[in-house]
Amino acid sequence: PFWDKPRAQTVKRAAMTALFIALTLSGLYTGCSAGSAFTPFKPGLPEVTWPRPADAPVEPDRRHSWCHVSALKGQTVSCLIDQDVGTVVDHAGYVKAGYYAKLMDEAARRGGFQWHSKSALLNATLSGEHTFDDMIDWASSHYDIFLGAAAATQKRRHVFRFGFPLTPGNPVFIVPFHREGASLLSQIFAFLSPFKAPVWLAILVLFISTGVFYRWLEPDSEDLSGHTPSEALGQSVFLAMGSFTGGAGFAPSTPAGRVLVLGWTFTILLLTSAYTANLASLLVVKGSQSADVKSLAEAARRGVKVCVPEGTIYHQVVMARLPGLRVVPISRALQTQPVLDGTCAGMVEGEDFWDVWRGQSATNARCKLGVVGTPILRMDGSFLALSSTRDPANQYCTDKLMDLLSSLFQGMYQDNFVADAYEDSYKARWDMAECGTEKEAGEDPALGLVHMMGIFCVYFAVAVVAAACHTNRS
Repeated sequence: PFWDKPRAQTVKRAAMTALFIALTLSGLYTGCSAGSAFTPFKPGLPEVTWPRPADAPVEPDRRHSWCHVSALKGQTVSCLIDQDVGTVVDHAGYVKAGYYAKLMDEAARRGGFQWHSKSALLNATLSGEHTFDDMIDWASSHYDIFLGAAAATQKRRHVFRFGFPLTPGNPVFIVPFHREGASLLSQIFAFLSPFKAPVWLAILVLFISTGVFYRWLEPDSEDLSGHTPSEALGQSVFLAMGSFTGGAGFAPSTPAGRVLVLGWTFTILLLTSAYTANLASLLVVKGSQSADVKSLAEAARRGVKVCVPEGTIYHQVVMARLPGLRVVPISRALQTQPVLDGTCAGMVEGEDFWDVWRGQSATNARCKLGVVGTPILRMDGSFLALSSTRDPANQYCTDKLMDLLSSLFQGMYQDNFVADAYEDSYKARWDMAECGTEKEAGEDPALGLVHMMGIFCVYFAVAVVAAACHTNRS
């Protein structure tokens, strides 16, 4: 038959290849004719609608088209910067300084572009009851990017395009800590702190065993002569203890005894050095601090109140993880006051806000507050722009802008510019020393009588024993 011939097989393969190419070109033509209005179907991800506020202020559209831009050099980027605790604005609302401004200045220097920004004040920008989502949606509809601590939640990812994370917005649990002073007994016996109890017991065993061994090696030595066997054994143990304090020493006369004494004195040298190296720092016993509530799970179990900033993503996170938790929504303007005055047993706040508040006397006086446990969730903040799903005509091509900016910010992150800028931004607003490094109020570096009382007591007890032995012998 014709189709069984080799030439017919070649013709058959060519026809199938032509058909495949035709179908491929037809698909490409269909996709191109649809343009960027085509949105790929993602199973299991319903379409997200995000209604814009009806009372949004009239604001000119400051966005630019990035469709034909291959680099940021010579371009201008408009952005709305979040009004965080460090942003400095002028009378017209334009950002002049702060963490985000510093990042944009460096990115503009590296990328060779310019940028201009206004500050995002939620209450001033949108009236009525609006959430943070309303603000970032309005901002991305009027500016190229929104720069702030916006967490990339699953719902937001369908609406916004997120860039490289810049702010540690992880929620942490902040609770008051109670400081307890050191007990009198622990201060008196602080001289024993350089060694733990098993070490002191081992040293005592060494005293006895070395004395017994020396008595066996040196039965006729000069320092043991003139004593009964029991007295000689006691004298040997005394010499072993005296060599530790420097009040006595062995006088061996045999090679075996000299080797033993050489090893013992070397051991004494190391023990004494280790003891004196830690003694000065451990004589001053520090107090301890503890928290009444040690985790969110414990707070839910005990039914205590936990404050959460109203209108933030943290409220949703906490309620999803612990539905039974007694959550008290508060205004972020109150800062840590509800925890300090006892309204709440603790509060959930972003790590970026806590980094500032923990060094301010108004929000963390006498370092009373602290964080327990690890962050509740990894939720680093990032800058964002309008997603292509909200730009069906592909008029602005913000994905290209986000890729270019993310590349710059990633380079700044790798050479520690982002970390240094963040640390400088929050420490610049501190008005007290970092908790854990400052000295206690009224603390004197000199050692007092209480710190040395244990040493005096030991000597007094030894003196009493010596007096009793003298009286008994008389």
